[in-house]
Amino acid sequence: MNGQGIQHPRSTRKFTLSYILACVGLIALLIILEILGTAGGTIDIVYVGCSAIFFLHGAFAARTMTQNAFLLADRSPSGKTAGAMLASTMLAGAVVLTFSGPRNAPGVNLLPAVVGGSSAFIILNTCIAPQLRKSGEASVPAFLGRRYASRSVRALAALVCLPVSAALLVAAFVIASTVLEVTFALPALPATIVVAAFALLGTLFGGMRSFATTTGILLSAMALATIAVCLPQFLMGTGMLEGQTGGASLPRAPAPGGDLEPSAFDPWSAATLMLSLAAAIASTPLLHAPYFAARDIRSSRSASAWALALIFLFTLSFSLLPYLGMNGTVPQPSGLEVESPDIAGSVAALLELPPALDLPQVWSALIATGLLAACLAIASLTLAVMGAMLSNDIIFAAAGRKADTALRLFATRVGMIVLAIGSAIAATIVEHALLPLIAVTLALCGACLFFPLVLGIWWKKPGRIAASAGIVGGFTASSGWLYHLLVTAEPWLGLDIYRIAVPGLAGSLIFMLIATMLQRGHASKDTAQLVEQLHFPVEASP
Repeated sequence: MNGQGIQHPRSTRKFTLSYILACVGLIALLIILEILGTAGGTIDIVYVGCSAIFFLHGAFAARTMTQNAFLLADRSPSGKTAGAMLASTMLAGAVVLTFSGPRNAPGVNLLPAVVGGSSAFIILNTCIAPQLRKSGEASVPAFLGRRYASRSVRALAALVCLPVSAALLVAAFVIASTVLEVTFALPALPATIVVAAFALLGTLFGGMRSFATTTGILLSAMALATIAVCLPQFLMGTGMLEGQTGGASLPRAPAPGGDLEPSAFDPWSAATLMLSLAAAIASTPLLHAPYFAARDIRSSRSASAWALALIFLFTLSFSLLPYLGMNGTVPQPSGLEVESPDIAGSVAALLELPPALDLPQVWSALIATGLLAACLAIASLTLAVMGAMLSNDIIFAAAGRKADTALRLFATRVGMIVLAIGSAIAATIVEHALLPLIAVTLALCGACLFFPLVLGIWWKKPGRIAASAGIVGGFTASSGWLYHLLVTAEPWLGLDIYRIAVPGLAGSLIFMLIATMLQRGHASKDTAQLVEQLHFPVEASP
């Protein structure tokens, strides 16, 4: 994309390799500290493994958030600052978790931290990229629309992405209203209404970005100061290894699945979870964005390949968490009988962390402010994205250039208001089913878009019929599997709601291959030229 925003393809390869080296180095450091701390005793492999994974999740999220912050730079300087601040906060939080979480408070419900940190880059990839209007800065629907030269493919992809954005919007509303409940004892419904109103106003009038920037700076300062206090204590052995700091113990919150007790390793369960997560993550601009940074097809595909390898490394570490002891992080297959964690208890435990570390109470206020700002910023961006999808990817794709601009803007704003109200209502209903809701929408998105994206990058022959068939086939297979789970609550082959992308991926691939093979002849000369020149798009619309 003209060398701006998205890093050079080599940076993706370098980061992937540094990701692996950092993992090895961190594990070696923790093993050395374990040996020194236990005087040659038994090494706590659970602590070492969880610490490394938490740290790397934070680093991965921070890298992607920073990348997207630069993508936003041309449109909003305050968006760039806010993204950089939130990215540094994510990395700082990962360091704090690394050196204080798994060992000191095995009962703390770390599921929100892991899922939140792991989903942060998905949220920002989904939210920020569709707003970018210059050539090369394309959302997934726009990329697919250009690749397959079809407005219908673009509209189908946008319809698949909308539920993901809606689920993320509901999640932001739930967490923000929970912060207001815990901090100010505000009832759930009024708190949700307040959050929805602020997010909607911030989207329509653009006032929330400066607020997010200010609170992001405060949050980053708080996190870095916390590290400055905690890390020396850890390294000097002043009691943090035993979970004590100045006589205070770290807070605990109820954790589904209990304390850190490793599960029996199940290769099938781990592999299907990794595949489902990887498909969901790859169905964001993270996979195809590096494609635009190169000057030839070979380099473009190489960059996307390294991005895909990085995604699989990340999801592999996530899928191994249950077998390192985080039973509550990734529930075992159990149909739909899965409850989300106690969000209120987790937020309360997070706000009680500074006093437990002998820090002033003002740190709790800063944490609450940062959480609220992050949720409001995410909600505001998500609403803007949903409006952009309605306007650019669905209405424009359906009506073409004949669509009246004023009418499109009016329809977009009405749609945003309806979506905000509907999401606020849903947030008061699905609080205890938040994790399954996000899991299902992400899985459906991954099942529908993974192979159209991957085959669109590495194979010239598939056309718009094949892409449409892949999207429809993936949705049909995954939704059929979900219907079976709803009716029987008994997963086949251990494929529960966290893994329903697997049958969808199989269906999408089969449908795409059949449609491609039935296609007469080879790809047309125009289509081949389009693929060759895709990293030099001349306009944002197909």
